[in-house]
Amino acid sequence: MLTAILSTVVATYFLPGMHERYLFAGEIIIIIYYISYRKYLPLFIMAIIAPLYTYSLFLWGAVTDYMPYLCIAYLVSLIVFVKDSLITLKSK
Repeated sequence: MLTAILSTVVATYFLPGMHERYLFAGEIIIIIYYISYRKYLPLFIMAIIAPLYTYSLFLWGAVTDYMPYLCIAYLVSLIVFVKDSLITLKSK
């Protein structure tokens, strides 16, 4: 599961032209992983908040003022997740 999360989330975040719809599979895997192991709460929260905010932009015309902060918070949670998951993968 960690490898699937790493490949979908990291690739979607860093490749240009990728949109939220490509991250959907990664978000589902993150939710299943969190429910199964109760680890990586910040990534779980960002996996819920980031799509809800970006979908609300198109569905209800929400304000885009918070998007840079949301991107930075998502990047920080992604860095923490990658660091912790690499440590976990090395220990096994």
